[in-house]
Amino acid sequence: CWREKSQSATRSGRRRSATEGEVKLMMRTETFGDFWNFTLNPTGHFRNFWDFLAILCLVFDAIALPVHFVNHQFYAKYPYLSIISRLQVFYWAFDLILSFFTGYLDKGNLVQNHRKIALHYL
Repeated sequence: CWREKSQSATRSGRRRSATEGEVKLMMRTETFGDFWNFTLNPTGHFRNFWDFLAILCLVFDAIALPVHFVNHQFYAKYPYLSIISRLQVFYWAFDLILSFFTGYLDKGNLVQNHRKIALHYL
């Protein structure tokens, strides 16, 4: 189909160039207009990596929290584990926000409408 479009555009002998105003409008639309319409693919590489980090956080919590309940000085002995635990709070807070920008699959169809995503996650 791109060949047909290219051939039809060149049949008149030359292609029409975009004016300076049209170029500025295209640049403005591409940089700011698409930002709010951005959604992540739930099966994409970034989301898979993000979910893998969630699994690591859950494994850490499954081990560290029971030990902390038994030994209250656990984080005092191992301060780097306390730092990891505090970083996880930021991870989970950002994950909550990121969920509202992640599409979902409904009966095999990818839904990327922000209103439908918000209702789905709420």
